[in-house]
Amino acid sequence: MAQATSWITHLKANPDPKYPNQGYPEMIAERFGTNLELVLGPQSQRVPYDQISQAEVERRLELVQEKLFVTNMRGGKQQLLQTLYEFLEHLEETKALWGIDIPLMNIMPMEGVERHPVEKLWINYRSQRTLYARHIVQIIFKFDLEINIDKIMDSLNKNQHNNN
Repeated sequence: MAQATSWITHLKANPDPKYPNQGYPEMIAERFGTNLELVLGPQSQRVPYDQISQAEVERRLELVQEKLFVTNMRGGKQQLLQTLYEFLEHLEETKALWGIDIPLMNIMPMEGVERHPVEKLWINYRSQRTLYARHIVQIIFKFDLEINIDKIMDSLNKNQHNNN
């Protein structure tokens, strides 16, 4: 864990200029606010996501539908951005994340990861038009950068060892 903590500290202090945080796409910022104020509430009144009780997490999860059925576009495909838009509309209506501060990450922990504009990403919904909304919110509440970086570093070390 110490390895992950020092790596995170390094990345936070020295963000890679190749991967600056681009903010939210214009379509999202115009509808929900530049800091998602209509979904998360005023920034000054937010509590860090990892500082709320488990009982409060469970209460908020109950507000989120387990599955959202999204509209189809282009023969079963839909822009990822449109799916995100529909998900944020649901979160705005339910207030499930109201008052929660979710940090923006401007780091890319793995060299060689390609970035693509979200406007160019599509989801194939031909066989399944379901967005597991509650599961996504669970991931938000359970996300731990240190644990995830640790797993990434372990994986990189194993791959490097196997390649030698």
